Amino acid sequence: DDDDVSIDDGVSSSRSSDNNPRSFHEDYDTDIETDSDGHKDHDPTGRQLYRELCKEASLIPCSYFLAHIQDNEMILRYHQFNTEDIKAITKTLVTNLSIDHLYLDGNFLQEQATKYITQLILTNDSITELSLADNRLGGNEGTKEICRMLTLNRNLKKLNLSGNKFNELDITQLIEAFEVNRFFSLTKNNRTI
Repeated sequence: DDDDVSIDDGVSSSRSSDNNPRSFHEDYDTDIETDSDGHKDHDPTGRQLYRELCKEASLIPCSYFLAHIQDNEMILRYHQFNTEDIKAITKTLVTNLSIDHLYLDGNFLQEQATKYITQLILTNDSITELSLADNRLGGNEGTKEICRMLTLNRNLKKLNLSGNKFNELDITQLIEAFEVNRFFSLTKNNRTI
């Protein structure tokens, strides 16, 4: 039975009728990528990832963020971040287990930034306190994302959303979503609770 499987050098391969043996790697199609140097540099802090994300998006990295990436609090108030800045920061923090308090107050963040923040909170269970005060998160999509974050993440215990121009409908939706949280602040919006 020469047409069956033969074992040569510890690797089995099928014989083809034209007697051209195929290499082991030709028989398998994988999604595994290998680096030319064998492995990528390990980046437990996320600093390298953040710099790469900033470079890809033509952003200037926030030196304060880099300096405090291993602290338990990340205070990024009034930095005037745009949506791409928030995207780079949140992608970096997804695997960060050091930070449990994140403050993004007064950055004029809008609805699109809320999507990145929601994804971070849903992925990173270490963050228990989030402050998004004095941004522009009120409105249909921003409120929906915050509600999604609140209903799907059980580790977030404190959320400050004051000063975000929430209207009465937004506040009604948020109250329903806040049932899983112990503390919240909705002061300085269009309606007082």
